[in-house]
Amino acid sequence: MSERSYRYEQKYLISRQAAVLLKYRLASVMDVDPHAAGGSYHIRSLYFDDAAQSAFLDKVNGVDERSKFRIRHYNFDPSMIRLEKKEKNGFLSRITSAQLDADTARLLASKELLSPLITDNPLIRELLTLREATLLRPIVYVDYDRIPFVCSQSNTRITIDSNIAGAVASMNIFDRTHTMLPAMPEDFAILEVKYDEQLPSHLLWLLEDVPMQVQALSKYCLCLSTAI
Repeated sequence: MSERSYRYEQKYLISRQAAVLLKYRLASVMDVDPHAAGGSYHIRSLYFDDAAQSAFLDKVNGVDERSKFRIRHYNFDPSMIRLEKKEKNGFLSRITSAQLDADTARLLASKELLSPLITDNPLIRELLTLREATLLRPIVYVDYDRIPFVCSQSNTRITIDSNIAGAVASMNIFDRTHTMLPAMPEDFAILEVKYDEQLPSHLLWLLEDVPMQVQALSKYCLCLSTAI
């Protein structure tokens, strides 16, 4: 299990035209994430929520301190699966993650109680405890394409997400044929900027004239609102 420190996370709504421009700008000063073969990858996240829809309502109501669980994989590759707990505190966020094998991911993605599942992993144990205590269950799938850039010297990460779509969590987590419903107009994308203490000045300058709006965007909320 790995736990990151809190970092700044800011999200912006940008046009697809601005996304294309920004892609070439960022490529001139940052590295493409080495996991992104061809410069991008596809992400599917399965989000969990409890019987009271706390994760959804905390976000909608602007609660500063909140958290949610998700299972995430990349390019439908069963060897690259993680259980993640994302915690937010205002503009700060951190992620605690645990690697999953495909069988465990399928078990956790089911809607049944899984108390017989034996594991020493504290993150999985926390998820199982919440499933029994709060009826935490898989709720919605969120799919999108991501172009990821990194700067290892400053520990900065900038991503451009497009083709965001969702569906009620009812199919196999690895089913790529299921119909996903678009959660945003196709001429928009989401820009995410993550950094530690301060965004490097050359990246701040690069972003300054890009038309964008700071938004309290949540792909989970967008897709859940679309899918249900």
